[in-house]
Amino acid sequence: MKRNYILTGGTGFLGAKLAQRLIKEDDNVIFLGRKKEDITLHDRIGRLGQEDVYEVVLDSPEFLPKNLFDKVKRADGIWHLAANLSFRTRDAETVMVQNTQMLKNSIMLAEHYKCPLYFVSTAYVHGKRSGMVYENDLVEPKRFNNAYEKSKFTCERMLHRWSETSLDHKYIIFRPSILIDSVTSGKTSFGYYGVLSSFEKLVDNIKKFIDKKPLLSKFFGLRYVDSTKKVHIPFFPVAKKCCLNMISADDVVDWMIDIVGSEKSLRKTFHLVNPKPLSMKTISQGTLDAVGIDTKVIDSIPLGIMRISSRIIQYIGMKICILKPLAKTLKYYGYYMLEYNAYDMSNTRSIIGDKVDLVSKEDANFISNLALSFIASNNENKIKTNH
Repeated sequence: MKRNYILTGGTGFLGAKLAQRLIKEDDNVIFLGRKKEDITLHDRIGRLGQEDVYEVVLDSPEFLPKNLFDKVKRADGIWHLAANLSFRTRDAETVMVQNTQMLKNSIMLAEHYKCPLYFVSTAYVHGKRSGMVYENDLVEPKRFNNAYEKSKFTCERMLHRWSETSLDHKYIIFRPSILIDSVTSGKTSFGYYGVLSSFEKLVDNIKKFIDKKPLLSKFFGLRYVDSTKKVHIPFFPVAKKCCLNMISADDVVDWMIDIVGSEKSLRKTFHLVNPKPLSMKTISQGTLDAVGIDTKVIDSIPLGIMRISSRIIQYIGMKICILKPLAKTLKYYGYYMLEYNAYDMSNTRSIIGDKVDLVSKEDANFISNLALSFIASNNENKIKTNH
C-alpha cells in the first residue's frame, strides 16, 4: 500500500534528499513549508514534480492547517526536519522559540493523524559533555556550544514527555552528525561547508596581504608557491588525536528509511554517525589543498595548548582583517574541530546491522574533491548571479 508521508524541511539539504528517496520508493510526500522571499514553496520543490504542497508558517503558535486537514485524510508518518540552524549568539532566542514551536506543531499533526513522528535532531545534543554518548541517554550538559544544540536537546525531551502521556504517541529520533555530500550545488552554508567558505575567504585575505605587504609577508612565512596560485603558510596545527564525525547525507537517508521500516524502532533514538571518522589532520589536509593553501598539518600539539591558541586567535582575529574568517570559524565550530566524542550505535546496528560498516569511505583525496566540487559550484553560482 502506498504510504502517505507529511514532510517538513523538504527544501533543505537532507530534506530534499529524503523527499527524492521517498518519491522513488513510490510513497506520496506532502510538503509543508513557507515561501522564501518571492519564491513559493511549490516553486522551491518544483523539481520533484510534486503537487501535494501546503504553504504554512510552521513556527506559528496559531498553526492550524485546516486546508491540509480537509484534503489529506491519512498520514502514515510525520517527517519533521525543518529547523532554524543558526549558531549565531544573537539568534539564540529565535532558534529556541522557532525550533520548539515547530516541534509542538508537528506533534499536533501526529496526534491528528494518529501516526508516528520522525524527528531529526543532532548527534551534538550532548553539548560540551565529553566521553561516550549513548543513544538511550539524554543527559543535559553544563554547557551547549550554541542555541541550536540546546533547542534540539529541548525538543528531544519534549518528545519523551509527550510519548509518556499515551501509548498512541510514538516517535523515532534521528541524531545525524555532520552531513556532507559528494556532489553539491554550492548553496549549502552550514556545517563543513560553512567552514570551507571561511577558509576560502582566509585565502583571499592572505593573497591580498602578500600583494600589499610582501616584506612583512615573508617575515611571517607567507608566500606564493612558485607559479601556482597556492599560498604557503609555515604550518597548520590541529588537535592531537581529534576526529571530525562526517557522514554522507545519502547514507543517512538510506539508514532512516530502513529504521522507519521496522516496528522495533518506535520510541527509540538512533545515532546516524560515521563509525570510523576521519582525523582532523586528514580533513584539514584535504580542505587546505582544495582552497589553495600549501602547508604542513601538525597534529602533535596537546589539546590544552590548542584550546588556548583557539581563544587567542578568536580574540586577535576579530581585530585583524586577515584573520577574521578563521576567527569566526573557531567561534562557531571550534568545539567540533578541537574535541571528539565517541557515539554508541547499538540501536542503529540492531536495525540495519552490518550496513553501518558500509558507510561511504573517505580519505584526504575524497575531502579535497568534495571541497573542490563545492568551490566550483559556488563560482558558477556567482557568475550566474552577476549576469
